[in-house]
Amino acid sequence: MCVKPSNRHDMKNYFLIVIALVAILWSACDESPYINSPGDNRFNTQNISVLVPDTNGTIVTIAQALELAAPLKDDEKTPEQYKITGTFTFVKMQKPQINFTLSDGTNLITCQYTKNINNTPFYDMKQVPENGSIVTVQGPLSKYKGTPQLYEGFIVRIDKKE
Repeated sequence: MCVKPSNRHDMKNYFLIVIALVAILWSACDESPYINSPGDNRFNTQNISVLVPDTNGTIVTIAQALELAAPLKDDEKTPEQYKITGTFTFVKMQKPQINFTLSDGTNLITCQYTKNINNTPFYDMKQVPENGSIVTVQGPLSKYKGTPQLYEGFIVRIDKKE
């Protein structure tokens, strides 16, 4: 039996159309389900951004930070940025920031309206460090109702609790 050239040509076209449709369907399935619009990756938080090395801020202990903030008036902020390291105790999330305390075992300092690593917002509780983690925070010092605090800073580093 002999196949006519037009049937072979038609079969080849159908085959190419099927391949094209399958390719279109596969490429459509690769898109992340959490993208609201092009360039909007707010909800793709599976990967924590890499810490950007920074040399800003004066490294102080919690005790030194309390001393530096003592002469401030309420709601007055230092022009300098300070880095404080201590044991993290989560208090409250106020999206896109969190409020918490840092402890050195003797002294406590409250960190108010703190953003995440690289000064990025917090979007959900999965991003908040575990209680007991060693956290370094950077920001200006201030006072609220006579209590020294680090105000509107951001997390520089998180080390998991041991």
